[in-house]
Amino acid sequence: MQKMHAKFGQINHSIKSMLEKDLTPRQMAIIMGLIVILLSSLVFLRDIDHPKQAFWDESYYVTAAERMVRDQHQYASHPPLGFMLMDIGISVTGSNKNIDTSSLSGVKKLNETHKLPKNYDFLGIRIMAGLFSVLGAYLFFLILNHILNQPFEAFLFSLLFIFENAFVVHFRGAHLDPYQMGFILAALYLFFKGFGAIPKKPLLHAASLGGLVGLGFMVKTNALLFLALGLIILARRLWDERTWTGLRHCLTQGLTILGGFFFVVGLIFTLQGTSNPHPLPIGSEARNSYERTMGAQTKSYLDGKTPLSPEVIWDSTKGYIAYMKNDYTGIIAHEANGSETWRWPFMHRIINYRWDHDGQRTAYVQMVGNPINWAIGFIASLAALVLILWRRLSIVPPLMTALSRQPILGKWMSYGRSFNVQDMNRLEAVMTMYLIYWGIHIYIGTQRVMYIYHYFLALILVFFMSALVFKILFDRFENLKAFRFNTALVMALLIGAGFIFYSPLTFHKPLTREQCELRNIPFTAVICQPKAKSNH
Repeated sequence: MQKMHAKFGQINHSIKSMLEKDLTPRQMAIIMGLIVILLSSLVFLRDIDHPKQAFWDESYYVTAAERMVRDQHQYASHPPLGFMLMDIGISVTGSNKNIDTSSLSGVKKLNETHKLPKNYDFLGIRIMAGLFSVLGAYLFFLILNHILNQPFEAFLFSLLFIFENAFVVHFRGAHLDPYQMGFILAALYLFFKGFGAIPKKPLLHAASLGGLVGLGFMVKTNALLFLALGLIILARRLWDERTWTGLRHCLTQGLTILGGFFFVVGLIFTLQGTSNPHPLPIGSEARNSYERTMGAQTKSYLDGKTPLSPEVIWDSTKGYIAYMKNDYTGIIAHEANGSETWRWPFMHRIINYRWDHDGQRTAYVQMVGNPINWAIGFIASLAALVLILWRRLSIVPPLMTALSRQPILGKWMSYGRSFNVQDMNRLEAVMTMYLIYWGIHIYIGTQRVMYIYHYFLALILVFFMSALVFKILFDRFENLKAFRFNTALVMALLIGAGFIFYSPLTFHKPLTREQCELRNIPFTAVICQPKAKSNH
């Protein structure tokens, strides 16, 4: 044990010595940022075409992307931007150009009847998701560096994103969430830059924030909730200024945020209407599905009877929106893989996307998170609530007057009043956004089935709370400062160990029955397949 402690001390000293070299914070941030890009590329882009079968929503999105490739007019359960990005990936890589994939465009979903062509290459349809994941990791690092103002600590906390197994397994597929995550992280970067500060170009900042939320919305509509970021910024600014001039500025910037949002939404729907002029084959499953909400002007345009016009684009947009609304009408509220939204912080419920058995070993694509990350996030969210209540109760005059006379309580209240104001304001803002997102999704969960990956955007907010709680506590309490570096380093090592332990389930690596069951310690992460046959 003493040797191990000494070895760890040597490693600790070596890292500190390296960091204390004559590097400016900017240079250090650049180096750490490049490491984040490299590490996230190795995680999110390695063997991205594996498994060579569709899993989870890829069964729907492969056919939707095929229609984009063929410029065929279509509607979908989600807005069109994610499918446009898949189209770009397929076009850039040239995937499947020597394979006949025409049969895919007429069907809604891959199944036993409608299968992929032999040797279908998944690189093209997945590559943009992988690249957006790398972009997301870098944006995550930039935000952390802004919060912590310590590039190496920001790198260590970036491992919460890079080594989050649930992110990796889901984002490496042709799913919409990595695109949405990238846009929302960019919006969060602007949020942190603008919260409690006046940007050099306030209107450009506001328009960009609204536009980025609009891009996230045009991937999946639940990103709409992140317009609350603008409301939180403006509420903070109005509280700080408390003047009629400040109110006028906030109203102007609020309208600019909405303007940026609706400009992007209109632009994407316009591109959807203008860049896909070809009709689907008559009598195809997909065409029969879309024609239920398709307007007369759109049909006339696709049949070559009417030229393209703003009226056609508007009619097409209305049809798309009606299709999305109709697609969710009457949707089931419960399903075997569905997750109860109020239990999301506890990783409810893990999903098996697919498993493949070769006669001896089984390879899984298992949607299970890194339990170290989720534990850190859960503990941090509770600590954040305690800190916020601690601060708020410490500045209420009646309580402060009565309790401050008590020696012990008075001391603790003085701590609550002396936390870093900027960091506490940020923590309260992130907690507010988290509660808005989670609370509304708890309601949505009573109306339709929800899955654990719908929690991803809230999980990101929890990770930011983790960094803020870390900074607030270690900045405020002198007796903790000596353990700051070691605490962050141990946290990073635990995150890496958790990621490696569950990585076979993340990367579809074959496991024996014994190796699989080992992953069910200390909680059930996977139902090991194939199930043992009963003797009865």
